[in-house]
Formats: sequence, structure tokens, C-alpha cells
Amino acid sequence: MNGSGDVPAQQPEAEETTTPAAEVPEIRVDEAEDTQSDGDAIEANEDHDSNGASDAGSAVSGITVGFAHGTFFLMRRPVEYLLSFPPEEEFAANRPRALWKLALNATLRAVQGRTLNWGVLFARRKKRQQYIELLKRRQREPRRVQDVEEAQEWAQVIREIHPDDLHLWRCIVTYQLRRDVVHERSQQQRSVCRYATRNKKVHHLTHNVQYRTVKWRVYRHPTFDIGRRMLKWADDQLQLSQARSTVKTTAGDTDPSGLHCVMCKTSITAPPYWCCLTCNEDTVVCYACKERTEREKEWLYLRGTFALNGTGPHNWSHTLASALLADLEMITAETDQEKAVTMEERIARVEAKLDASNFKLAALENLLRAVLAR
Repeated sequence: MNGSGDVPAQQPEAEETTTPAAEVPEIRVDEAEDTQSDGDAIEANEDHDSNGASDAGSAVSGITVGFAHGTFFLMRRPVEYLLSFPPEEEFAANRPRALWKLALNATLRAVQGRTLNWGVLFARRKKRQQYIELLKRRQREPRRVQDVEEAQEWAQVIREIHPDDLHLWRCIVTYQLRRDVVHERSQQQRSVCRYATRNKKVHHLTHNVQYRTVKWRVYRHPTFDIGRRMLKWADDQLQLSQARSTVKTTAGDTDPSGLHCVMCKTSITAPPYWCCLTCNEDTVVCYACKERTEREKEWLYLRGTFALNGTGPHNWSHTLASALLADLEMITAETDQEKAVTMEERIARVEAKLDASNFKLAALENLLRAVLAR
């Protein structure tokens, strides 16, 4: 510290800084100077991930680490700098020309990022196809030894493409590999697609084997199909019972058909009722027993899912499907009609108020004209 003011102490140069082995190594961050080889930064980013989508390259800066006398240096570089950086051989041959090429590459990438033309799209498409082909080859044959030309082509693609694009293209490769057929030729006489069979998907799109793994399908739970079958069976039983009841029978005849509640054994002649989807046998529960079970909560006094009072295998833990009232749609329609009539009445009242307001405004306008005429 001198008399002119407080001056912060300057850090010594990299070659003059030494740190003993027992002490913590000094960290030096160089934002402006190019003290290390920039080609090493690119190679460090390439070796980070096998598919080229390096997390270090996709961050704000690239990182190069070197050790000299117990000190390592951290140089931060943006992603655009690493993508626009020429090869190290050009720097060794002619450094000014290489720096000029670096500036041109950075400017060209900035301009291409703001404008869009067919040339840029064609070049991106070609690079994408090249990367996808190389990555497919590497993933299908991971133990294959790469030749020099393929390794150079891979390194060039990774060096020139932004990491975000590499991540996107890798996702495309993943879906394409799932779609491609890798097994031998099928010798069967008939092949059935398990995604396009009946009651497994909604057939609102044309079936295409090529897109069977990437097409969005509507999820259909098997419980829905079981519920529909049970409700149809119960409705058929009710119709059969009603048809037989119209036929005159003798006093000694009994009608075993129809629906009977599994809890109270009473006959069910019309909805609402509940069908059990878990029991092995066709089981129906009347509406009163279901309401009583929900109200008394019998499962609170049980240690297991067992039926009460010897009512059979059915118990409260089973899944039930309800058959609604037949007049529910009619009631809903009547309610909608009432709402529509009420809405029309409200609109008529509003129109009447507007007409009255118009009459008052006309009278006020006539009064103003009379005042101005004086």
C-alpha cells in the first residue's frame, strides 16, 4: 500500500507462481489471455461424452486444465468460440490467418443464427443425416474399430455442430433405432400386430407398422372392457326376466332368471344397481346394500377383506360398476330445456330495458334540441 491510495495486489504470472505440495493449489482464471492451446480445450470437450453432446461444451464456457509446478489454470471460453475455432494446424502454420478465420466463422454463425434460407437448411439437413448415420454405426457396433477417415469425420461433425443440436439429433437416432427391424426375416405365414388388434387401441389413425412405436395411442384399461361386458350381461338378464314375466305361468313354476342381490338376496327389476368386476361369478349388488355399506363403513371393523355374515366371496374391496337410471338422459334434457327458457327470459328482460333506455335517450335529445333552439 502506497501513499497515493489502496492498490490491490496483482497476481503473479503463471510461470513464476509455485505452490508447495502441502498447500492448496492456486486457481487462476484467465478470461482474456490465450496462455494455453485452445485445441486442447476442444479435445477435452470431445472426450467428455462418446456421442459428442458434451455437457462442458454446452455450458457457458469450455475448460482446459493443466498442471505446472503445483498450479493449474482455468480458461473460460464460450460455446461459439469453441465452435468457430479453426484446427490447431492452421494456428501453427499461420496464426494471423487462423485468427482472421476465427473471426469470420464467428460472424458467419451469428448471421446464420438470425437469418433463414434454403442453403442453411440444406447444410443443416446434410450434417444431421451425417451425424445420424455415424451415431447409428457406433451404437450398433460398439466394439468395432473405427478407421481414420471415420474418426476424422466424427471429430469434424462434433467440432462444428452446437451441443443443443447434437442432443436433439441423438433423440432422433434413439427413436429411429427403436423403429428399425434388427431381427432376421420372419418365416411365419401370419403375423398379427399386437398394437392394432381389436379393443386395444382407438382406430382413428391408419395402421402403419413403420410408426408403431412412435405413434401416440389412447390408453385403454382392461377394467373398462370388463365393466361394459358386465353391464351388458345385467341388462340382458333384466330384459329376459321382463319378457318371461309377461308369459303366464302356473303357481308352482319358478323363474330362476333375473338379477338378485348377492347381499340381501332380493330381486332386482330395474336400475340402479351395481355389478362386481372382481368376483369370479356374475355378481350384482342392489343400490340399498351399496348405500348401507358406504354409510356404515363395515371395513373399519375388519382386519382383512372378508365378507360379513357369510354373504359369500363378494366383499367391499371389490370393484363395482354402476348401471345408471334409464331416465337420467331425459332428466338432463329437461333441465337443459329449462335453462334455455330461463336464459331466453333474461335476454327478453335485457332487451326491454334497452328499449326503455332508448326511449328515454330520445326524449332527452328532444329536450336538448328545444333548449338550444331558444
